[in-house]
Parts: sequence; C-alpha cells; structure tokens
Amino acid sequence: MKRKGFTLVELLVVIAIIGILVGLLLPAVQAAREAARRMQCSNNLKQQALAMHNYHDTYKKLPPMYIHDTAVTDDGGHWAWSSFLLPFIEQQPRYDALEVGTAKARVKITTNPELFQAPIDGYRCPSSSGPDVHVPGTDPGYCIDDTSQNNTGLAVTNYIVVSNIANLRMKRASNMTDGLTGAIGIFSRGIGREPTAGLSDILDGTSNTLMIGERFHTRAGGIRMSGGTMLVVRDNVDKGPTAHDNPGNSHWNQGIMTLAGSVRYPINVVMTPSENASSEKKMAFSSLHPGGAQFAAADGSVKFISDTVELSNGNNGGGWTVDSVLEALIGMQDGVPASL
Repeated sequence: MKRKGFTLVELLVVIAIIGILVGLLLPAVQAAREAARRMQCSNNLKQQALAMHNYHDTYKKLPPMYIHDTAVTDDGGHWAWSSFLLPFIEQQPRYDALEVGTAKARVKITTNPELFQAPIDGYRCPSSSGPDVHVPGTDPGYCIDDTSQNNTGLAVTNYIVVSNIANLRMKRASNMTDGLTGAIGIFSRGIGREPTAGLSDILDGTSNTLMIGERFHTRAGGIRMSGGTMLVVRDNVDKGPTAHDNPGNSHWNQGIMTLAGSVRYPINVVMTPSENASSEKKMAFSSLHPGGAQFAAADGSVKFISDTVELSNGNNGGGWTVDSVLEALIGMQDGVPASL
C-alpha cells in the first residue's frame, strides 16, 4: 500500500533545508541592496560634482562654503553651498522660490518653512537612516530661529564639503600646509556673494583633491551622528569668532560643523553615547557603507575611501601639517599630491 503524504521526520528535514537556504540567501540579498544604495549614493555625489563644475563655468569660481551675512543676528540663517547648486541639479523652481542670495533666510523660513524642510533625494544617501528633517529641541544647532523666535528644523543632507585637516575653520589658511592657520581644503566662508576658490587654485591637481564627502544621520544604538543642514546654516555670531572658526568649544552642533567636514578624526570615527551632545568628533566624515565613505574629487570622479586609509593627523608631535595620505587628499595647495 502506497504512503500518502510525508512523515514528520521528512517534513522537519525539508523545513531545515529551507531554513538553511534562506539563511544563505538573506546576506546575499542584503549585500545586493547595499550595493544598489551605494551606487545611488555615488551617483548623488557625481551629480553634485558636476553641478560644482557647472557653477564654476557660470561664475568662474566654486561656491563658497556659506555666505556670511553681517546683517543677520544670532541663530539666523546664512545661505549655504547646497543652496547655490540648486539651479544646477534641476531645482531651479525651488531656488527661485527661496530667493537664494537676495532675501533674508530668516524671514523666508517664517513664511515658507516647507521650502527649507522638503527633502531633496540628491542630497540624501539611501543607506543613511534618521528623519528627513532635524528636530527642534533634539538637534538645536541644526534648526533656525525665525523672526518669531520659533525654531524650525532644517532638512537633512548626508553630503558635506571638504574643509580642513584640523578643527574646522571659516577662512582659508595663511599657510596652506598647516590646518591650524585656517582651512587648507577647497571650501571656506564667503562675504557678500563672493566665491572663495576656483579650480585653478587647486594646485595639487583636481583628481588628487577631495571636494565633497559623506556624513551619515542616525539615532541608532545610543549614538547620535547628525548629518548636515541643507540650504542654510545657523550662525553663532554673538559667541565671537570661534563660533565660525572652531566653531566654538561648546558649540560643536552649530555653524560650519553642519556644512563641512575635517579629517582631524578618521573616517567613521567611533563615538560613544556620552559624546552625543557636543562631541567635536561630529566634524568627521562618515557613512553607513561598510568599510569607509564615498567622496567626490574636484575632477568630478567619485572615490570610495577606506576608513583604514593612512591618517597621522595630530600624531606628528602635536602639529597639523600634511604628512599622511588622507590629509594630502584634503589640502589643495599643500604640495603633497596623493592619489588612491
């Protein structure tokens, strides 16, 4: 007489085999998804790099890190590099609605906060978690006071411009091999609408100099790594020059910290929950791509840089001169060309 159906042992064996196959398949699926996200992130950086070049073709200079408006009071908004790129990433209507460079951002954010909060896919890494908008009260330095003194959270971006090898600085260094005297990277502050650097200033070669990098945004695991601010930056003008330059010992969540990055700390530097609120480690570049982060170089190419790349910053007798690969990729006139 023929059996009808399976025995319990046979069924358990089949279930076990299916479980093993699923266990083997899931990591491959997750790896494929991350590869797709990393490719999209690479494309975002590529488009921003091309936008930088198109901006340069139009204005003969690259956009400034941000424009310091001396008429804006403390915690008011100053137009950032990402706002000047809007016409070159198919965001002309938003650029026109914001009146970038003409209207006061602090007034505009009162009447049209949605213009500052609506995300732009090209400014977000798909691997990065966290909300699309910085949260007032939780991210105080990433929100702008409007004219009614109400905090409005700014949209999150995962891309920041490359500025320095030591602490972040608003001005270009007087000695372009020493990150202590100012920023030795491409981007620094502008006054009025004057750009601060052009491709001809990159003496180490555009393929050897980084322009834009990643910073992830998450609240996971007790770690609060905040991505950048999109379109405008909060400025701490009543705290003195260190609010721009350092940007202040107790104000690591404000000013250029939210726009630019430094390699004072390694890529993907480890943070602890106790360092959440004010750690200067937040100036570092970081990503949720395993093993490193992606950068756009000044020639428009996109490079994935390992978080184990050579970096000796701060370990050379306390100095901050260029003496490692990652530092050399930051400086645009340090005389130490490096390539990956």
